Amino acid sequence: MKLKVLDKTIDFFEHSVSDKNSIAVGSSIGTDSTVLLYLTALYLPDKKIIPHCIVESQFPDQKPNLLKIVDYLRSKLPNKNLTEPLFDYVDYNSYGSEWRLKAIDSPGDFPKRKNGNEGRAKTLANTYYTKKRLDEGNIDYYVSGTTSNPPIEVLKELNCDYEEERSNRKTPRISSNYYSPFHHIDKRYIAELWKKYDLMEIFNLTISCINCPLYEDWYSVNIPCKKCYFCSEKKWAFGMYDGGIK
Repeated sequence: MKLKVLDKTIDFFEHSVSDKNSIAVGSSIGTDSTVLLYLTALYLPDKKIIPHCIVESQFPDQKPNLLKIVDYLRSKLPNKNLTEPLFDYVDYNSYGSEWRLKAIDSPGDFPKRKNGNEGRAKTLANTYYTKKRLDEGNIDYYVSGTTSNPPIEVLKELNCDYEEERSNRKTPRISSNYYSPFHHIDKRYIAELWKKYDLMEIFNLTISCINCPLYEDWYSVNIPCKKCYFCSEKKWAFGMYDGGIK
């Protein structure tokens, strides 16, 4: 399927997955994973599409919001091939948590921080649970919505950290059991896909902000901080923050 957005054409599932039956889509309730979940189910109507959510301790609304998102996407799909989600649970936000400690020991290409980079901690946790689900046979293929950084000049304008791991990508990632179709495009293209496929009705269910400690009652209201990288990136792409707050 050709996805034509802005100045790019994305060859969505240009490779064969005819030997795969249960295809999981990483579903964090971010904007990238939400549109990917819809497009995968739309393009592969004869496959079982399984939302896989790694529930993060700082996001109390993640599980209920995903269930609402799945119900909504099912209502739009001609073939109701979305299953109930699979859930795993992690804490990578708290200092001293297992995944933050692992991020200190293995920072990868992320900016090094004394308490562990939360982005790296999330990557390590996601990699672990993706592999676990594949190894246990719950799924036989995994699709991820990870995207590239905005252009370097945009990062400078937003005063955001430059992350080599999310920059200078030229192609999607494809392997025998893993696919990352948006690996080489930034969130501005994701915003265009949301508009193209008429998904903005559920935009208020998505969450990206990671700076929850800024708000004493954040756990109950999920207010975007408008300061972290992910808030800045989403505002640049969509013109609004999480929850549709201008």
